[in-house]
Amino acid sequence: MTTQEIIKALSKDVTLVDVKDFTEQQWLDYRMKGLGCSETGVTLNLNKYSSPLQLFYQKVGVAERTKMNNMAMLSGILLEDTVLDMWSY
Repeated sequence: MTTQEIIKALSKDVTLVDVKDFTEQQWLDYRMKGLGCSETGVTLNLNKYSSPLQLFYQKVGVAERTKMNNMAMLSGILLEDTVLDMWSY
C-alpha cells in the first residue's frame, strides 16, 4: 500500500474543525469529543507524561484533565500565532 493510499484510507475517519473563533473553554470542550494529534502518542503509550488509561479516564470524565505548565508549553502558546502565520504562506 502506498503512502497516498494509506492517507486516503485514514482520512475518511478524520474531521477537520475550524476552531479559530472558539474560546479556550470551547476548544477544550471540543477536544474531549475525540482524539487530537497531540494525544495519538498517548494512545500508543509513547508519552512519558500520560498513559492510555489516564487519557481514557479523562475522556470519559472520570479523571480531570491535568494542566501542565512548563517552558515548552509556554513557548508553544506564545508562538502559536507566529507559527500559524509562517504556515499560511
